[in-house]
Amino acid sequence: MDAERIAELKAWARRLESRDDNEELRAAGKAIALLVAEVEDLQGRLTAAEAGAPPPPPEPAPTHEDDPMADLGPRDEESAEDTLRERLKRTLGFH
Repeated sequence: MDAERIAELKAWARRLESRDDNEELRAAGKAIALLVAEVEDLQGRLTAAEAGAPPPPPEPAPTHEDDPMADLGPRDEESAEDTLRERLKRTLGFH
């Protein structure tokens, strides 16, 4: 993924995370930010592996405080994912 796309995703994440009116959008922004960080980490590891350098140690697993969906039960989490999926489909014109 090129730097321009990563910058755009980071901007989307910041805008979504700053939404005071919608908890679901803030959670989506946080999820995008976490995924972008993971992509950047994996790109760094790939570059290091291709250069023959030893890989950096893995990042620690997110804690309960880092997980925006940690307080939701299994059914609630599935429901939130379905809702987000449906909104994305509508926004992108797939619904």
